[in-house]
Amino acid sequence: WYQRRVRGILRRLTIVVGDSNHIRAFNSPLLRKFDIVAVQPKTEDLLNQCVARCNNNIQILSLDLTRPLPYRLKHSHLQPCQLNNVYVEVCYVSAIKDSATCRNIVSNCRDINWVSRSRGLLVSSGAEDPLFVRGPYDVMNLMT
Repeated sequence: WYQRRVRGILRRLTIVVGDSNHIRAFNSPLLRKFDIVAVQPKTEDLLNQCVARCNNNIQILSLDLTRPLPYRLKHSHLQPCQLNNVYVEVCYVSAIKDSATCRNIVSNCRDINWVSRSRGLLVSSGAEDPLFVRGPYDVMNLMT
């Protein structure tokens, strides 16, 4: 999806995986209707299952970084994503809204950066309000 030049609005689907039954949706033909498909697992076991079933349908692994992760990230979690060109998403909008959440996001980003060896990271705003969208230099400041 990133190799072709796409103009216009892209359609994104985020699958929140709270149960192992949700993983069956990864092979659904309905996913072809979306330009970008993201997966957000809730537990470490679901993260392992999502990473093991990464295929051409999934482009983004989105983690909830607003709270401390209930598990410790390892290189074995993210290495299959890097091999299959699946990017790990970091949303920065919650870091702007609340200082306690900012601490969690910075800590989790540091762990993700260390584990992924700074490869395959995708920074997005996740903003629902245009006031929370920041410029590129502000985002770089937040992520360093």
